[in-house]
Amino acid sequence: MGDNGSGKSTLLRLLSEISDPTEGSITLRGTVSPMLEAGVGFHPELTGRENIYLNGNLLGIGRRELVKKFEEIVTYAEITEYLDTPMKRYSSGMFARLAFAVATHLNRDILIVDEVLSISDISFREKSIKRLQNLARQGITILIVSHDVELLRSICDQAVLLKDGTLIKHGKYQEIHSLYYGEQYSVE
Repeated sequence: MGDNGSGKSTLLRLLSEISDPTEGSITLRGTVSPMLEAGVGFHPELTGRENIYLNGNLLGIGRRELVKKFEEIVTYAEITEYLDTPMKRYSSGMFARLAFAVATHLNRDILIVDEVLSISDISFREKSIKRLQNLARQGITILIVSHDVELLRSICDQAVLLKDGTLIKHGKYQEIHSLYYGEQYSVE
């Protein structure tokens, strides 16, 4: 949690290994599937079908596993009729659907999500929230940034509070939520 500009998205980019830290180091234990913004990891000239394989490969998933998961991903994303259409013709919601489906169906240990559900229609968003809740119950670590308090409350048991790129506090979700919304914190 934190105000705009507090470092939430930057932290997710660092954890996703998209950006390198300017100092210090990051150690991740497990495989990571980042979903930072609609379209990242997709090529607009390629079709949805081709992009599933491209995105999976970028995440380090072998072709054999992608072939096994392909139909499940397409069915979940609800884009079957557009599968062979170049993604430059997809709406931002269709991008988000496919990105979410790929990221959440590839058996990764850590799922990193940054506000991507805000661009989906309500029925897909609700389906995706249930999927995130199920993944969390299965032991998948979900790192999520969202301005949707109800979404965070339904998924998170832990939270961090950031201000100006500094970790203020880490703890139980409700404690951090109360601290943030009570604005009883300062950078020391």
